Amino acid sequence: MDFLVRVKQIVSGKALMVVTHGNADLDAVSSGLLTCELLRHLGAISCCILIPEGPSRDSRKALELLGIDIKLCEDEEKADTAVVVDASNESQLGGSLGVKQYILIDHHEAGTLALKADVKLVDPEAPTCIELVLDLIRAAGFELSPQQATLAMAAMLDETGLFERASARTFEVAAYLLRSGANYEEALALVKRPKDQESLDLRLARLKGASRAKVLRACGDLVVVSTYVGSYEADVARSLVSLGADVAIAFKENRASVRVSRQALERGISASSIAAYLAKRLGGEGGGHRGAAALNLSAQVDEEKEAARAADLVVAYLTDLCRGRGHEQ
Repeated sequence: MDFLVRVKQIVSGKALMVVTHGNADLDAVSSGLLTCELLRHLGAISCCILIPEGPSRDSRKALELLGIDIKLCEDEEKADTAVVVDASNESQLGGSLGVKQYILIDHHEAGTLALKADVKLVDPEAPTCIELVLDLIRAAGFELSPQQATLAMAAMLDETGLFERASARTFEVAAYLLRSGANYEEALALVKRPKDQESLDLRLARLKGASRAKVLRACGDLVVVSTYVGSYEADVARSLVSLGADVAIAFKENRASVRVSRQALERGISASSIAAYLAKRLGGEGGGHRGAAALNLSAQVDEEKEAARAADLVVAYLTDLCRGRGHEQ
């Protein structure tokens, strides 16, 4: 694999850091962990993982239950070369990387990171980032531990909605993980929690998000909902779609999560395009997937006012799409 050969040439004999997006979910954490393993196998002398804001609560719990330790980068650790995983824009990393060169492995629509990467593997059709990393690991020919395989399986289950958004390759990689010793039952338990086991903070965030929501209509029958919360913005946006929103936006400080319904997807509406449009209008960077995306604003904002403004902007955006004019992406 040409990509693997080029990566080996770059990383051999170097101390490296792997960087992923803040509040890293299971896909990001497992991709970071296994990318470090891959880099060591390819000749890197050391590797640490840099996660702005650290792993998410669910990721920390999964690592603890599986007994997996990850080497997080210390403040004083520096590297000339980095590998970025599961991120498309610099704003997701907390700003500029500050390295001489970097490699990108990602499954989002190409953003600013893809434009500047020295070497890149970007596949927006891949439902998860971890399956891209696992393809490289299989090509490199080293074995995962059962715990690593179980973590990767949990990441795939979480990112695809229990395989609802899986591709043929996703299932091929899942079969490889099972052959590598992944415990499917344990992986499923890590991501599929009963409602009565959800934290009080999460339930309150969903309720507050719904109570603060601005609800509008576009194109006659599309429902646009925008809100603001103090935490769990991705979960809140997802819950608003389950309540009936076709486009849901949930702000937390200067960032937002965007989700769209199946009906919206079938009508050609993309969360990634909406996030990019809002970033253009509000100032910042936005992108992601067709069904889910993120927006990072350049400055601190009044999230209540920005959420209301975002709803109006999305309605205007959708109205133009329905009239056949569209927007420049």
